[in-house]
Amino acid sequence: MRLRRLLLAMIVGLLVCGSITSALSYYMYRRPLPQTKGAVGVEGLREAVSIYRDEWGVPHIYAATPDDLFFAQGYVHAQDRWWQMEVNRHLGRGQISMILGSNKTALTTDKLIRTVGWPRIAEEQWGNASLEGKRTLRAYAAGINRYIAERSQSDLAMQYTILGLTGGGFEVATWQPIDSLAWATVMNWHWDGNLSQEIERARIYGTLDEQLAASYFPEMVWNHSVIQPEDLPFDLQTYTAPPNPPDYPPGVDYRQVNTRLVEDIDLQDPSFIGLQAGPGSTAWAVQGANSASGQPLLANAPQTIISIPSQWYEIGLHCIEVTPACPYDVVGFSAPGLPLIVAGHNQNIAWGVTNTGIDTQDVYLVKLHDTSQYEYEGTWKDIQILTETIEINDDESLAWPVYMTDWGPIISEQDEDSPYALALHWPGLQGDWTQMLLDLNRATNWDEFRAALQLYGGTPLHFLYADTQNNIGYQLAGMVPVRAAGHSGQSPVPGWTTLYEWRGFVPFDYLPSVYNPVQGRIGVASQPSVPPEYSAWLQKELSGQFGADATYIFAPYWQPNTQAGRLEELLTTLTPHNTDTFAQMQADTENKFAARLVSHLLRLDVSDETKLQEYQNWLADWNFRHEMDNPQAVLVAVWWVRLNDVLFGDQLESEPSGSSVQRYALLNLLDDPDNLWWDNTDTPETTETRDIILRETFLWAIEEAEEEFGVLRDSWRWDELHRAHFVSLPVGSIGIVGIEEVVNRGPEGTGGSIDTLNATVWSTSKVNRYEVITLPSYRMIIDLGNFDNSRGVHTTGQSGHPASEHYADMIDLWRTVAYHDMMWDTNIIRGDDSAVLRLQPDFSSEES
Repeated sequence: MRLRRLLLAMIVGLLVCGSITSALSYYMYRRPLPQTKGAVGVEGLREAVSIYRDEWGVPHIYAATPDDLFFAQGYVHAQDRWWQMEVNRHLGRGQISMILGSNKTALTTDKLIRTVGWPRIAEEQWGNASLEGKRTLRAYAAGINRYIAERSQSDLAMQYTILGLTGGGFEVATWQPIDSLAWATVMNWHWDGNLSQEIERARIYGTLDEQLAASYFPEMVWNHSVIQPEDLPFDLQTYTAPPNPPDYPPGVDYRQVNTRLVEDIDLQDPSFIGLQAGPGSTAWAVQGANSASGQPLLANAPQTIISIPSQWYEIGLHCIEVTPACPYDVVGFSAPGLPLIVAGHNQNIAWGVTNTGIDTQDVYLVKLHDTSQYEYEGTWKDIQILTETIEINDDESLAWPVYMTDWGPIISEQDEDSPYALALHWPGLQGDWTQMLLDLNRATNWDEFRAALQLYGGTPLHFLYADTQNNIGYQLAGMVPVRAAGHSGQSPVPGWTTLYEWRGFVPFDYLPSVYNPVQGRIGVASQPSVPPEYSAWLQKELSGQFGADATYIFAPYWQPNTQAGRLEELLTTLTPHNTDTFAQMQADTENKFAARLVSHLLRLDVSDETKLQEYQNWLADWNFRHEMDNPQAVLVAVWWVRLNDVLFGDQLESEPSGSSVQRYALLNLLDDPDNLWWDNTDTPETTETRDIILRETFLWAIEEAEEEFGVLRDSWRWDELHRAHFVSLPVGSIGIVGIEEVVNRGPEGTGGSIDTLNATVWSTSKVNRYEVITLPSYRMIIDLGNFDNSRGVHTTGQSGHPASEHYADMIDLWRTVAYHDMMWDTNIIRGDDSAVLRLQPDFSSEES
């Protein structure tokens, strides 16, 4: 097996270099391309289905029944994205080692996934699913299986050949409904990244003194929320925001806490695929009073990790005749591996979705009595041991023990020097995901929209709404924990007592919501959904259920009012809005965070240094935009990274990440020039202050930028430093000779930055510094007055086959913030019979 992989790697290398025959090139590279025109007989359909693809490869499916519609969606997803779906289901089930074999990263990933319990949560979701939801999942799976059953591995994806999986050692399994729910579970984990932040807090509290830690985690000041004060269900003036719970519980010495996770896994490691999220998601809507057409507009751009293919797949799902029996007529963005559409519009409503940042992952400190018991309220409780079997391709299976407590699984490595282990408490995905999507896709009004979201039991999300009757709305949906008094959820807490036990979840009717706000507009951009007084209102309203001292946290941390402030400016000043103004907003690169940083540079006295004075004057002319050709953006980015490294790098155990926590801390420290953080511990003979560090790092940044880009500073370009590298995980990142050039794309220069509406969040790590790591994963603008004016784009292309013309044809649109039309008019979609694939029922097996 290993010899075959080596030979295949050599062949691929020759193929990339053009030194192999065109025949082999065809079989390996182009063979998996699917049929998209003509007619195909398909078992499992009851009636004929037509699939029209536009010039971007976006399919519109027309079917007579819901079963046939979702069957065809599964078939189409498998045609274009099978390999992505194969990887995703193995990830969701903790089975990456079945693909990659004896690979350390794969095995480590599988161990943590099995420990956290994604497969167990997916099984529970299947048990919670309605009869209609199960029928939908089965129909979708049947379509996938019909496509893959008729094809060999080489016909399905070239990646099987690359990895040497075309022999007898690996078989393509049929798609199960549980595979879809496993991927839904992964998505929910992806939307909540608090576990890594909580672990990091424990490390910092265990290494820094109290004064330094307090400056690193300053109390955040509310300044802007999604729901405006006049739209709250209470008078803001009659409530006082409750004091924030302490960041960490009294009596816990974090120096004694072992924060090493199982197998020493690093949750921030880019190779830990599928588990990265980032700030920056945006969505907004206006009513007709704020639009040129007199009808609502809605925009949405959620943030996810950069990859190829995109995590999204654009599609139209249409019942040939829309009736109560077949109510679907919807276009938008789907997730390969899942039926239905996650965000888009039907004939009556449009909706978008972004993550909230609300914390649903808590870590409990567990006192162990060897590995068999843990302390709880003065007694010893038995640890339940689950044995997970991890299958490894080309190797023996591994029995992996999972140690379960009442809080959840133990996720830390055992350490004899630490009295504590770490247990993860995470509700996972509850409710009924599939039924929620079914009801959402066919909703006709606000009440039906909210009724659908009531079924969602996952990581809290912002949902934005608009309809053709000139209504707009916002609903926060999902499981918002109700914590005990004194429990912030931000640091590990004692698990040997009930004092920090969750009291439940905020009932749906008390979650933040607004319908037709007074100002006629709603904006979501990495800010809290409600002001802190909302928690005081809930303490009163829900005191009988959860107690008057319960803790309600709707935003533990948020962006420093940079995106949200800019969004509010543009929503106010660009009226009356149309799709062009919305596109202008999605492309906006003004950086208020950078403006605040630079303001301190401009106040420095550098009169004794000519070069510093020249560059200070040059920066004074900057418009604070991170456009692709902007030269000042280069210097500011280089300087900020230098400043971050010097300010935090000497005190932290890990490399400064540029996280929202660090950015907020930096802004506070800039107003505190003598804070201990400014003193560089690497120079004990000198006590540095703010202005000394600002001056030193400014000079270093100038020298670094000149060395990299030359002394002609006006010729510097932001897009030469700030690039998007689209990597196909896992194949494009495991070092097989020549394969990166085949499956990866880029790097491509682009605009935007951290804290801009065009949120191309980049890395501060020395490994991939300035490269985009999370990005607007799709951009969508819906015109409720004329759906044919709607626009959309995702990051790469519709196809997951590198040989396809649609593998990467959207990258240039994405990086320049351009769009394609989101087709809606049936006459236009179905007007070109040459671009249609007709799936015909094949009853031959039934007749025989």
